[in-house]
Amino acid sequence: MGPIKLAQMTGAPIGAFHLEPEHAWVMGSWDKFLVPKPFTRICVSWAQWTHVPADLPAADFESKRAELNAAIERARLRSLDYFKKARA
Repeated sequence: MGPIKLAQMTGAPIGAFHLEPEHAWVMGSWDKFLVPKPFTRICVSWAQWTHVPADLPAADFESKRAELNAAIERARLRSLDYFKKARA
């Protein structure tokens, strides 16, 4: 909830993005962290800006967090789709 509260306090929108390497080593960690291989291409996909009104009640923070997560997931899927099209 930190980014949501910070955006509310500052009035600044949240800008999020996803970086997807074309070729990477996948770490054996819980999050499957990716380490890009040398000289690989990386797709940068920006998510839709998330605006948080200054008067948003704390009870509605969860819906804004879900909105932000959905925007990041769409950016991730766009970057994966880019490499699928590039290989075709």
